[in-house]
Amino acid sequence: MRNRILITFACLLLVGSIAADNPKREFRAAWLTTVYTIDWPSVQSNTNEATIAQQKQMTDYLDIFQQAGLNAVFFQVRTMCDAVYQSSYEPWSQWVTGTRGVAPQYDPLTFVIQEAHKRGLELHAWINPYRYSVGESTYGKCENDYSQQHPDWIITCANGSTILNPGMPEVRDRIVDVVMDIVSRYEVDGIVFDDYFYVSGMTDEMDQAQYDRYNPNQLNRADWRRDNVNQMVAAVNTAIKAYKPWCKFGIGPAGIAASEQAVADRYGINAIQGTEGDWQYDGIYSEPVAWLMAHTIDYIAPQVYWPIGSELTDYSKITPWWYDVANKFGRHCYISQALGSRKLRRFSATEVENEIRINRAGSENASGSVYYPGGRFCKGTLPDSLHQSVYSTQALTPVLTWYEGIPYKAVKSLKLKDNTLSWSHSSASKFSVYAFPQEVSTAEALENPKYLLGVSYDKTFDVSGVSNKAHLVFAVCPLDGYGNEYKPSLYKVCK
Repeated sequence: MRNRILITFACLLLVGSIAADNPKREFRAAWLTTVYTIDWPSVQSNTNEATIAQQKQMTDYLDIFQQAGLNAVFFQVRTMCDAVYQSSYEPWSQWVTGTRGVAPQYDPLTFVIQEAHKRGLELHAWINPYRYSVGESTYGKCENDYSQQHPDWIITCANGSTILNPGMPEVRDRIVDVVMDIVSRYEVDGIVFDDYFYVSGMTDEMDQAQYDRYNPNQLNRADWRRDNVNQMVAAVNTAIKAYKPWCKFGIGPAGIAASEQAVADRYGINAIQGTEGDWQYDGIYSEPVAWLMAHTIDYIAPQVYWPIGSELTDYSKITPWWYDVANKFGRHCYISQALGSRKLRRFSATEVENEIRINRAGSENASGSVYYPGGRFCKGTLPDSLHQSVYSTQALTPVLTWYEGIPYKAVKSLKLKDNTLSWSHSSASKFSVYAFPQEVSTAEALENPKYLLGVSYDKTFDVSGVSNKAHLVFAVCPLDGYGNEYKPSLYKVCK
């Protein structure tokens, strides 16, 4: 399917004063949740009717994301050691058909990748690495469930929830296998984990055997648990980069980290101020700053789910700290932003826009927002509000500057026919597309986001929405997987 232009060229010219504040590079995404069908699908079954309804709901979401100016989606594909895709290791998720282990009539991940890419959106497969169940109703009983094949891998917690035991090398290996099953068979642009690792309330007896057996450095139990998570994160990153180095890897931890200076001293940073407690470090035994310092992730997407001015959890104080830390260690920070409070009070468009401006002020080289929940993003007037203000122009995702790029040559045979730009290229699978007046230099046009029309994962682009084509120049640049943009090819319209 050809990309669709949703803003006319004339409109782009009218938003120059607004666009001046909007960066050409910015990560703009949404968390699209499948667990408990929070966002998707609203219909659970494997019937023809359900398939049609699920696919339409998904494409409606993706249309709104594209129209609002987003450029990526975090699609939840593994919620409780299950799969919203054809997995080599785990059963089909109950959230798609209503029954764990029952396959839908199509592969949702394949469908979402294709539809996201049609709209120029990156697709990051969202995975929960350890969670197995939150009670009897979600407990896996299929033949290929770990409860049947590897019950020794499972830790049962006091509240009835279960997780895979992070202290077992076999579990770490399986998580790597699951990730690589996705990376090797699906054209995902990235892998992202959420904020669940160990669970609160772990007792010593739950992992005593592993603590005795797999602790060569004689770490105390809390540090040993954190090290188990760190080893898993490092192993996943190594495997991804060995197979497909341009596939991004990120984690969206809780919004508070290193709130005690003794912890912050481990990384040579200042403690986060104005907060209380560190559930992440002390409760679920994970340390996001360690992943940044070790360069085992490409980006961090901390869940700063509080408004500006919130007592003890003020967005305007927490977010700059995260950017300072990410900048220090040379990795990207894309803040996860809630669209409402825990009491379901919806945040205003003004609140969201002001949070975006804080993000932009804090980043040295790459700002970003990831909205939760994605379904709520699509309701109401927020998409239009963002599109008219802080997202009035398109944005390319930030460049992963710590990797060596792929020096693609320019596209060939660029032409315009019946409102469709087309070209050829032997290597690149992603392209940026521009339109600008002939009196504007190519260099200036490629730096100004108001001339960016969008991204294509195909070798065509629909420009029917671009008005006043006479005397315009269209430019197409190859993009590599790291986000680098290469020499443009030009097509001048002369009428």
